[in-house]
Amino acid sequence: MKLVSFVLLFCSVQAFAYRPTVESLFRNGSNGDIGQNTVMATFVLKRKEKAADTSETIKELPLVTTYRMLISNDTSPSKLVQVAYNGEIASGETINSVRYFPRFSLSSMRLGSEDAEKKFFYSLLGSLINNQGDLMVRFLNDMGVSIQPNKERVDKEQLYYLGKYVKYLKLDDAARSSQENPMEPTDPEASEKLKEIFKRPFLTPSPYVKRVKEGSEFFWVLESDKVLAKFSHDDHKLLEMVVKTDNGNISVKCLNYILYGQDMQFPELVLLKDLAGDEYLLNMKKISHFSDSPERFSSRLGDYNKALEKAQSTENPLKPSFTL
Repeated sequence: MKLVSFVLLFCSVQAFAYRPTVESLFRNGSNGDIGQNTVMATFVLKRKEKAADTSETIKELPLVTTYRMLISNDTSPSKLVQVAYNGEIASGETINSVRYFPRFSLSSMRLGSEDAEKKFFYSLLGSLINNQGDLMVRFLNDMGVSIQPNKERVDKEQLYYLGKYVKYLKLDDAARSSQENPMEPTDPEASEKLKEIFKRPFLTPSPYVKRVKEGSEFFWVLESDKVLAKFSHDDHKLLEMVVKTDNGNISVKCLNYILYGQDMQFPELVLLKDLAGDEYLLNMKKISHFSDSPERFSSRLGDYNKALEKAQSTENPLKPSFTL
């Protein structure tokens, strides 16, 4: 009971001066906890092709691919399976590729300096569908924005005293009565020092993150010379983001987050723009997470590969710059 009370007190003190880190912002705070579950997301990606019409207007011809992504979180890093289908129907007849990555990380996916769009896209999906902020931190570092992951921003003195306190609470009554509570030192100087330590935020705030007010609403903004991103204040929904590279800008806008199932939220429409200025529309069809096992995950991968072997479909003409 004492541990629960202390944690609540600690969190309330920290929340008073709370400013999220970059990694925390990209964890899609509107989603429920995924834990070690597998996430399955099926979405349609369309590229708007502009064809000159000599009469009056310019027509936009959509080229379409459906993707299904499965992210297994029973290991760290997670595992990723990506299945692509021609058109808007995900079936054995339309399947055109299966990609498996035993480690869902930018380096394991062999994405280099020339793959900025792909790095951005997979970091974005990791953020929105798998509650991961670390991929985007890695991507931004690759783009020249120096950002520390949360594990490097932890106040080590606070962590030290919290560890001592947890050990103290685990002692039996006799042992505890013979020791001083590390969170309540009797020495006035030590007590004052402890108060000063816990006045600091547990995670060192990022200089790139600030809170802004627009009209009557507050937002969190991540801003540097290379990136500008805007998030909702309370649940950290990503609203828009622009990344400046030497070859142009990559951007995304996330419109109207809606609920999928009981606790997964995803934008009703995602607008992407690549370095060439091509625009893509991403529409989520279904997203869920469920309890899984390594065996079932491997079996599912095998089923996709068998379907690919039997498929008669030709490769889709859509070649997204964002996807592998």
